[in-house]
Amino acid sequence: MNTDNYKDVYCLRHTIPDIKLIYAYGQTDIDVAESFETEAARCRSVLPEDISAYTVISSPLQRCYKLARYLSDEVQTDERLKEVSFGEWEMRPWEEIEQAEGYRAWRQDFVNRSAPGGESFRQMAERVMACYRDTLEKPGDRFILVSHGGAIRALIAGLTGLPLANLFQINIDFGGVTLIRAYTSKPHKIIYINR
Repeated sequence: MNTDNYKDVYCLRHTIPDIKLIYAYGQTDIDVAESFETEAARCRSVLPEDISAYTVISSPLQRCYKLARYLSDEVQTDERLKEVSFGEWEMRPWEEIEQAEGYRAWRQDFVNRSAPGGESFRQMAERVMACYRDTLEKPGDRFILVSHGGAIRALIAGLTGLPLANLFQINIDFGGVTLIRAYTSKPHKIIYINR
């Protein structure tokens, strides 16, 4: 354990998925693109040398799990790290969704409204924050969470007080690495975002 009473939590967004980005794919289990090995190696180069000392926890969706397994042979999964669910809008083109009943209301308040059969961004943020808090209760002081753009943005918003309505002001690239330092006796600090 470190002597400054903190835990380091690296948050990694999955690499480029094998899908055109015109679709709402949320919790659909999409594979990674052919560029995976190159992107994963770049992610690994950002992380500390002693990665074997880290507990790796991943969304169970393969686009995250494959990156987690690239980093470690021992990976825990947690459903709460999944992307927001778009429900009936999953795998439909955004252009088509924009014409769907309920889209305008959702767009005006995606924080509290959900797609039909899906979840709101607030619901997603609550489960992601619960996962983060539970992670900090685990033994050890070094963690890697492999997740999704919306989930990582929600975590950053939750830690900084940024309103969820503004979470898309945070840029999280595919393969982006964010480091959070979770102190036991003072506010958590975001060391960097999207490296």
